[in-house]
Amino acid sequence: PSLDYELIKMPKELSGAFVCCKVQFKNSAEIFFISIYGDLDFDPFFSVFAGQIALAVTYLRTTLQAEHIVLAGDFNADRRMDDNPTGTRFSRRGERVTNLFFDSILNIGFVDCLKIAYPEFVQTHKNNRSNYPWQIDHLFISEGLPIPKIEVRNSNELNGLSDHYPIIADFPNFSAE
Repeated sequence: PSLDYELIKMPKELSGAFVCCKVQFKNSAEIFFISIYGDLDFDPFFSVFAGQIALAVTYLRTTLQAEHIVLAGDFNADRRMDDNPTGTRFSRRGERVTNLFFDSILNIGFVDCLKIAYPEFVQTHKNNRSNYPWQIDHLFISEGLPIPKIEVRNSNELNGLSDHYPIIADFPNFSAE
């Protein structure tokens, strides 16, 4: 069965990098899903991106009384960037700015689902110019939502569709029926 959803118009400041919809489930629960793209043209990247995420979450919580929020998508960032394994331009070894960015998401009341499912890391992106196993796609849920079952799919069949591996989340207690 398919789910009905309502597209949520986000403030102009966030248009382009954030797409949001609200899904109403049969058990009367609403979940707001924000699809995120970490635009590498942001400057400074992590400060602007963290601020935009905080604005989006605050907008949903204050304007639409959103209780359950899912943040997911291509963040173009990996906590391991702080150790600068491939000479990334976004962080310098020892700065810890990437970890500060991800900690800022946790500090506004979110849980890192991939960290729970894959405590070390899981590759979510293959880069044609690098063999490094980047985890730049993420899924965070607001505290209070049940932890979904997470699977990152990497198969020959899917590899031709994208350079990102899909993150599949199965949320318990939420269904269309």
